[in-house]
Amino acid sequence: MGTAIIAIRSNAVWGLGHIGVAFRNDDSTWTAGSVEGKHYVSNINPGDENGGWVEKFTTLRAVEEKFHKLKYDKLKFISVANPDPAKAEKAISDFCERGFNFLINNCLHAVDEVVKAYGLKGLPRTFLVSPISYFATISGAEFTWNLTLNSYLETKITSDDNVI
Repeated sequence: MGTAIIAIRSNAVWGLGHIGVAFRNDDSTWTAGSVEGKHYVSNINPGDENGGWVEKFTTLRAVEEKFHKLKYDKLKFISVANPDPAKAEKAISDFCERGFNFLINNCLHAVDEVVKAYGLKGLPRTFLVSPISYFATISGAEFTWNLTLNSYLETKITSDDNVI
């Protein structure tokens, strides 16, 4: 069984949201990343600086801390019955070089490619869909950052069996 995480910065980009991704590897480490873009630049050519990042983590807590540091306010955990971390690793490896286009190559498209490669099925479409709508549609256990406890706390589960 594998685990994918989709992270959302709910108030980003005029309320459309911004997302990142993480997934558990076969050795129980984690890979996470996002295409952050640049301050409201709508098109960045492939190979140019797009704010993308990819990092390896040894613990889930370190993944959560990274997302919190980057102001992601919610995480969604999705169980995956037959994960393919190697395929997901290949998909996430181009985050820093893939460029950026607000309509056809944004953070949502990058995350969607990674979670599909990891093994998630039945994902919502990405064409003319906001990251916040995509996040809301994905089934999984949802966690919101709690300032008092300095941790993400579960807020709801959006599917019965939570395995895709």
